[in-house]
Amino acid sequence: MILSNSNPIDFIIYDKQKNMDKPLDLICLNKNEISENTKKYTSNQVKSLDFAKKVYYSQLKNIELFFDEDTLYKINHSGITFDLFCNLKKESSILYVLGQGAIDEQKRHKYGLPLFQRWSWFEDFPYSVMIFSDPTLYIGNLEIGWFQGTKETYYLPLTCEIIQHFINRLGLTTKNIIFSGSSAGGFTSLMMAGYFPNSSVFVNNPQTDIRKYHQSLFEKLISICFSGISLEEALDIKFESRFSVVKHYHDTKNIPNIYYAQNINDKFHMQNHFMPFANEIAKMAAENRSFGDIHFFTELYCDEKLNHNPFPKKDFLQRLNRTKHFFSKTLIGK
Repeated sequence: MILSNSNPIDFIIYDKQKNMDKPLDLICLNKNEISENTKKYTSNQVKSLDFAKKVYYSQLKNIELFFDEDTLYKINHSGITFDLFCNLKKESSILYVLGQGAIDEQKRHKYGLPLFQRWSWFEDFPYSVMIFSDPTLYIGNLEIGWFQGTKETYYLPLTCEIIQHFINRLGLTTKNIIFSGSSAGGFTSLMMAGYFPNSSVFVNNPQTDIRKYHQSLFEKLISICFSGISLEEALDIKFESRFSVVKHYHDTKNIPNIYYAQNINDKFHMQNHFMPFANEIAKMAAENRSFGDIHFFTELYCDEKLNHNPFPKKDFLQRLNRTKHFFSKTLIGK
């Protein structure tokens, strides 16, 4: 609906030929850890790195672009190392940017960091793709970091500066960018899109205010990343725009084009995240003319089996494509 107020690394842990029951998202980037990590797998699960043909270590200003092949970047920006998976297509007029969802303790212990979720889904995808691993997870034993960084250094806008650099180098505009993610990855996608006027975002069962997520996980984030302050201090208004998508949009004075898919069987996210967010977006459209027309498409579906789990590959990619078509006429143009 439209709401208007105006009318070279050597190894990869991956087996392309077998359907293994483990996630296909581990790529080792730290040469010092290769021997230790590869011991965890049988020899037929360790492949020579011809999958990701280039691993590129760089400062942000010196990034070299590689096209039509999987590339891993380790980018030092403002003293922080950002791990990024890319498959850039020279002829693509669209750049998809994916955030990171939760990494449970068992998976983190088994595979290590960084982890690039869903990277294997895009082998035959015709558009450019970027997938970030959240550097916040390096700070401590966290399942979710929401790209928060530390009390002093907020990692999410730094990540967006990297994205903007790629946009400029690719000769694209913010209209050509589609962010996407589910759960925590949905939160970071909604937040990142807020920095890019006219960008679009597809999210599936996201958090929209991490203060309303499971209290133990939010408190763990504050304890590890905002060390030295109490939970009450962390909830102070000066941090609100880091935790709330709505507050962030008020601050940036920008609401991206949003395709929001919510499973009504995920009652926790339906009640604590979708409903408050939808109400606030409608209110912003009615009360604040500075936002202009707001494109906010919602898909409510019922799937008892999935509950909070995201769409499987086929359904997820269909909706990414649908997002492009929803907003293409007025925004993307190609």
